Amino acid sequence: MKMFLFLAIAVMLLSIYSPKDFKEADTSAEVKALNFLVYRKNVMDYVFGNNSVTGVIQDKDIEFPSGFVNQNWKAQIQGDVLYIYGKATKEETAQAQKQTMYSHSVGSKKNGLFYPHYATPPTVLPGFIDEGDLVSILEITE
Repeated sequence: MKMFLFLAIAVMLLSIYSPKDFKEADTSAEVKALNFLVYRKNVMDYVFGNNSVTGVIQDKDIEFPSGFVNQNWKAQIQGDVLYIYGKATKEETAQAQKQTMYSHSVGSKKNGLFYPHYATPPTVLPGFIDEGDLVSILEITE
């Protein structure tokens, strides 16, 4: 009898919840943002460790952590600015900004400009960066 009562209560409690309540949280934006930030850190280490680097930075020249897979991020130096960029959703861009505690160096390209705008006038991004891309800009000074 006690077992029947226990099963009846368990069935009633489970009927309250829908399958939606048991779904895993979608962490894909967090994962892609973290992948971007790992790429960014390793590119920065390479660039700031090799002052003679210019132009497009090749992945083969960068030392990444074991198991790292580049999710199509790119890096290029133009003038004295390092641009790290690639395709990302708005959610992925927001996660990258959040994971850097809203660093002024991480944003996206909107209407040809770095967004959010922290500088006056706003930073114009070069044409090799596509509209909507997740972007990190870093000034390289010697």
